[in-house]
Amino acid sequence: AIYTAMEAAIVWLWANGRLDYIADGQILTSWSDAARFVAWFALVPIWRGTHFYFSHRLLHVRIMYKYVHALHHFNLDTEPFTGICMHPVEHLYYCSCLAPSLYFRMHPLHLLFNAAH
Repeated sequence: AIYTAMEAAIVWLWANGRLDYIADGQILTSWSDAARFVAWFALVPIWRGTHFYFSHRLLHVRIMYKYVHALHHFNLDTEPFTGICMHPVEHLYYCSCLAPSLYFRMHPLHLLFNAAH
């Protein structure tokens, strides 16, 4: 639900012209947009890896671990959903990886790639 709310907010900003993005028709209209479109597919995995490493390290600081991250480690049933069994604060922190879509001019596919990566 938290990720869905964040994605919906970004898409709403795009739809209402409050946040610039690369539209489908703009991808091949200039070299800069074409290069940006391709470059983000290379940069998103680097961003995700870096964001996850540092955010996870922060979650293992004693106070964050005790009140937020420990819930994730108490889950002993290993299944596909174990990785997203988190405290709501941890979800907010984890989903902050979508921030580049707010600051940089990206295509909606980059948002989806960032979220799924």
